[in-house]
Amino acid sequence: MTNKLHIDRLSVKNFRALDDLTLEDLGRVNVFVGRNNAGKTTILDAIELLATKTPLILFKQLLRLTKTESLDHNLYTQIDFNFLPLLFSYGANTIEIGGVSSALMIEKDNGKVNFIELSTLVDIHPMSKKTGKLFSFDFDLFKQGYLLKETTTVKAAKTSTPLLLVTTQLMPNDVLEKLWTDIQLTGLEQHVFKALQILDSRIENLAFKQINPSIPIKMPYVRKSDIDSPVLLSSMGDGMSRVLQIILSLLNAKDGILLIDEFENGLHYRIQEALWLMVFTLASELNVQVFVTTHSWDVIESFSKIAVEHPEEGVLYSLGRSRIDGRLNAHRYSEERLYQVTQSEMEVR
Repeated sequence: MTNKLHIDRLSVKNFRALDDLTLEDLGRVNVFVGRNNAGKTTILDAIELLATKTPLILFKQLLRLTKTESLDHNLYTQIDFNFLPLLFSYGANTIEIGGVSSALMIEKDNGKVNFIELSTLVDIHPMSKKTGKLFSFDFDLFKQGYLLKETTTVKAAKTSTPLLLVTTQLMPNDVLEKLWTDIQLTGLEQHVFKALQILDSRIENLAFKQINPSIPIKMPYVRKSDIDSPVLLSSMGDGMSRVLQIILSLLNAKDGILLIDEFENGLHYRIQEALWLMVFTLASELNVQVFVTTHSWDVIESFSKIAVEHPEEGVLYSLGRSRIDGRLNAHRYSEERLYQVTQSEMEVR
């Protein structure tokens, strides 16, 4: 099985602050670097929309904008839908997100929002003809509490691509447990141990155990070579938990896409190079395309050292806004050019 959506080129129009952005010649492992509010996370959101083609991503955007962190049914009616226009660039009624082989349009139409799949792009502009409506909902009804069940149970389109997202927050333990269960007995478990050993070479095994019989959630424990009893993973620092969620997400993204927001969160600079090596190696072996955001020079430097050893695999885009009109500019660095920049300690942000 091959990746259903390998993104060689990404075009985004009218999505939040991305009024018109095109990224060319994307690689297997891609890093977007820039200051806060440069649009890095919005690019990940656009890729997630393109890959999954599901309106649940739009609701996640609304909840993020209104500072609500749950997708619970009861909270939907609390959303201030005055935030809806913020998903569209000023004055725009359509959002267009496309690659070479797949495209998606989101349009506002008399109080409704329609998700429309587009045919293969012939060119960046204009987008190809509509091939079918994926989903549509009425915001007036939605605000009144209707369509909640239909909205939360909607399935991704048949053309969707497997996608895993690592946010800036640590994943809940039940999510981690499912990711671990999905790779057990596949032979991939060894990669989890190797990743954790980057931080502590004594780690030999991993298991999820229930601490309290009255609480169904299980916690991750590790077995260390010099300690008889299991050790709670969270007691070993946020870095260990961050590595676990990155490696489990990568292994579960086989033939798909992995998104990592702010790679550096919880990771000491000394371990980043070894972790990047695992990301490059496993992404190639498992046919995963990786997209990462960062504003850390340590991440850029460690990435460049590994990328130069993997020709045609690693790409870095530096994002910044024009001081004249505020438009987002993107500059692409190849592995060789990026390595030269980091060696000369030039600024790429």
